Amino acid sequence: HKPWRLARQGKQLRRLGREQELARLQAAAAEIAAIEPAAVIAKGDLTAGGRASEFAEFRACYAAFGPRLHVIRGNHDTYGGLTE
Repeated sequence: HKPWRLARQGKQLRRLGREQELARLQAAAAEIAAIEPAAVIAKGDLTAGGRASEFAEFRACYAAFGPRLHVIRGNHDTYGGLTE
């Protein structure tokens, strides 16, 4: 029997350059994957301005978690009208 592992991810605001932020996001996803969580809860703010391109980057980095990924949008994630 494997114990439950839960990972929480949040506050992906763009404070660094885009390349640095993407590398940080990828590193966080890899670190979370290493513990083989039963579920991943990604809580806002996952974007800085709620742009679809920012959310797409997040989704691409966390795609490997599939149905284990649960996203809760923050206020920054709604600025651009995102509803996902």
